[in-house]
Amino acid sequence: MKLFFILLFHSCIPTITSCNGSSNSNLNMSYEKKIILDLLANYKLVGLNGRPVINDSTATIVELGLGLVQIDLDEKNRVLTTSMWVKHKWQDEYLRWSPEDYGGLVKIRINPKFVWKPDIMLYNTAAVKIDEREALMVVTHTGKVQWLPHQIFKSSCSVDVRSFPFDEQHCQLWFGSWTYFNSEIDARLFKKAKGIDLRAFQTDYKESCPWEIANTTAKKLFFPSQKDAFGVLTFSLSLKRKFVFTSYVLTLPCVFLAALSLLVFLLPPDRPDRTSLAMSTFSSFLVLLLILVEAAPPTASNIPLLGKLSITRYKDLQHTIHTIHSWQKIIDTLNCV
Repeated sequence: MKLFFILLFHSCIPTITSCNGSSNSNLNMSYEKKIILDLLANYKLVGLNGRPVINDSTATIVELGLGLVQIDLDEKNRVLTTSMWVKHKWQDEYLRWSPEDYGGLVKIRINPKFVWKPDIMLYNTAAVKIDEREALMVVTHTGKVQWLPHQIFKSSCSVDVRSFPFDEQHCQLWFGSWTYFNSEIDARLFKKAKGIDLRAFQTDYKESCPWEIANTTAKKLFFPSQKDAFGVLTFSLSLKRKFVFTSYVLTLPCVFLAALSLLVFLLPPDRPDRTSLAMSTFSSFLVLLLILVEAAPPTASNIPLLGKLSITRYKDLQHTIHTIHSWQKIIDTLNCV
């Protein structure tokens, strides 16, 4: 019995060896899989480190574009959160093949973990880790690579609340290679874009967003160094606050109370309801100030004009109440005499 199993085991060894030792050409697979296996096998030889060029003097041109999906501005912490489709395009000389050898196939998809990617990063980031949804790379037979991952960026943005709630904020996002000079990785705008693509934002999120995008621009800047320069793509966003809600909560009550405080001065000093009207307006301004402090972002550089108006009216009413009490004492003294 044992002799039978030994003979059976030895008879199976040639079959296992022949299956494991066969080349990709003998396997029954599609041309797409054959191209991917061959390209990744070559990539293992050259490695992921280093730019995908044969000649070191050749600059790797990386085109970058942004497509906005959602946006949120944390005014208190001065952090702009943007949900973006990030468009990359570059040339990889190690991802080329002849379509004639693979059934005329000219385009494939590859997992980005196994090939080189440019180290394009957000310079003015406010977060150490950036959330990214994985996406496959689209590669053509000439070596052109397109990669469109979905990422969430948190960038720093200065906030000016002087005109709150009718303010307009200006934020920037700076992208560029973290380690390569412009002569090595030449970062350019995707298809010569003049700003951020807003089509997805205007379709899905525009109506519910508390901010209206007034303008968006994009340009390339250079930061000089001792030997070379770093190319930085600067994307600018001009955000205008939608004041429909704030006008009903802050602006209209402030205007109404300001008009009511003027009415206090028109009443004669001997009217008994003048003091009660001034005290009521005084308390209303105090509540409005508390709401304004809660709604407006704190800043050390300036104060909202609406807050200055409320404080001015608050002081005027305080002076008026003090004057009314003084006149009341004089009238009471004259009546006693």
